[in-house]
Amino acid sequence: MLESTDILYIVLAFCVLWFTAFLCWLMYQAVSIVRHAHDVLEMVERKIDLLERSVTGIKAKFESGTAIFVTLADGLRRVVDLVRKDRREE
Repeated sequence: MLESTDILYIVLAFCVLWFTAFLCWLMYQAVSIVRHAHDVLEMVERKIDLLERSVTGIKAKFESGTAIFVTLADGLRRVVDLVRKDRREE
């Protein structure tokens, strides 16, 4: 027959087993949450990098367009100055 201490040890062994299973499940859930958060942060970093590249590209196109307009405006100013100078001489 089983004595009361033997029954206590069996019950304690099952309690330890269930507690260990619960801790393993809890750690799995924590790792899963951290992994998901890491994936989300990685996606956000990619989107920010893409946005930064887009803004840099737009800025470069705007600067190159501005340089062309400055050159055209300078040439137009020279033409207007030459036309004024020719009209004054007449």
